[in-house]
Amino acid sequence: MHLTIVTIFPEYFDSALGLGVLSRARREGLVEISCVDPREFATDKHRQVDDYAFGGGAGMVMKPEPLFAAIRRIRETHDGVKVFALSPGGERFDDAMAQRLSKLPAVALVCGRYEGIDQRVIDHACDGEISLGDFVLTGGEPAALAIVDAVARQIPGVVGKEENVETDSHRAGLKHPVYTRPEVFEGHGVPEVLLSGDEAKVEAWRRDAALDRTMRQRPEQILFAARHRLALRFAGGDVEAAIAQALIARDRVAAAMYVGGTSLDRAKFREAGDAHQSANTTQDGERKLLKSLGEFDTILVGSFGDDRALFEAVRSSLIAGRAVVMHIDDASDDDTALRLDRLFRPRFGEDGI
Repeated sequence: MHLTIVTIFPEYFDSALGLGVLSRARREGLVEISCVDPREFATDKHRQVDDYAFGGGAGMVMKPEPLFAAIRRIRETHDGVKVFALSPGGERFDDAMAQRLSKLPAVALVCGRYEGIDQRVIDHACDGEISLGDFVLTGGEPAALAIVDAVARQIPGVVGKEENVETDSHRAGLKHPVYTRPEVFEGHGVPEVLLSGDEAKVEAWRRDAALDRTMRQRPEQILFAARHRLALRFAGGDVEAAIAQALIARDRVAAAMYVGGTSLDRAKFREAGDAHQSANTTQDGERKLLKSLGEFDTILVGSFGDDRALFEAVRSSLIAGRAVVMHIDDASDDDTALRLDRLFRPRFGEDGI
């Protein structure tokens, strides 16, 4: 793929793009990264790219003419390119977005400076906006560099071992702690299991350590990292009906989990699906619903005694690429449901993501 950075400071990227993984990936033709300076498209003798803001106020605004011209040139050069302005109002960048962008043939990032970019550039020349986070930078260049690095490493071959990418933090929680030599440093040792040579025990320790770390430091990561694959439901009543409704509403659901209950009755599920079909839905819709049920890799049942068991179940499903529907009996004496409610509802709301 090709990554283009629109910046008035192309030299800002010289060192970072000439070192390490990104440098090797560029040499091997796995990814192309280039900078476009909007000053090259300015038409006045001073190559001006900023001007005073209409309405007054402190600071300068990046002019539309050079940016429009630069973006037009990029679109003429790279078929299928998607152009994003880096701005505080953009969609929050995360690992899921990095994965999506890495599948595009070309991406261009427009770096703002001063008080910002003329809104007409964002509204009429870009395909969207991206924000690196809720903090202020002196310009879009640091954000662009972070995004380029995160996107490039998703491309096969850029990182030496692809399993390293698959087990990264934020895929479904944080990664396990890592250690290297010496075995003891200033009186602090390494967990003995890592020195045992028993691969099965080491793998089990890593899974447990990753889960413990995520639950302690970033519990929301288990769900937040896979929000595009997740439907979350807090509802009592008929499990079959709840899953049928979720499948009708969300085509991407591929696994179901609920707290309480012991089995999923397919006949009851068919009846629930029929009951929730709209008047305009044909038999094709019913078959699609049942086909979706047939695509469940697992149906996780039973009551979870603690948050850890639930988190492990959710994490395992998300790592395997399955979506999750949680059906929770909202009874006041159901401690698990209440804990989940307190943990997840404030972030995702009544109807899930």
